[in-house]
Amino acid sequence: MWQGRVDNHSPYANWAAILLLVSKLACGKLHATVASEGSYVTFGEFWPAYVRAHGKPTTRAIHCVGTLAGWMLVGGAIVVHRWWWLLAALVVSYALAWLSHFFVEHNRPATFEHPLWSWWADQRMVFLMLIGRMGGEVRKYGGGRVRE
Repeated sequence: MWQGRVDNHSPYANWAAILLLVSKLACGKLHATVASEGSYVTFGEFWPAYVRAHGKPTTRAIHCVGTLAGWMLVGGAIVVHRWWWLLAALVVSYALAWLSHFFVEHNRPATFEHPLWSWWADQRMVFLMLIGRMGGEVRKYGGGRVRE
């Protein structure tokens, strides 16, 4: 597990240090979400906590915009062979998601504790939003307001 240390020999050390500092400053005042709800073994156990961590419609909408923009950048990168757009896809999608957690939901993103489950849950949430079924999940797991 990553302990918050930055390898100073890495070319990305400055960026990692900045992200670590911003995360500590922002998360120090936020309440934990998924990480505090226990250790997860299956996606089925993770999903309800993820839904509760995305209780506000604005948070879900920002995630949706970020995820769709990320996938559009991936598609564009493939079509026009601009491979740096793949990095842009990650930056755009994660930046929007994290900002929504810090400033709208006021909780910590699940990305660091459960990166794969978090990514997959985001894809599922966006899909359910697009077909109009995410409200049912929010009602089922008590995640907050349902408006989609």
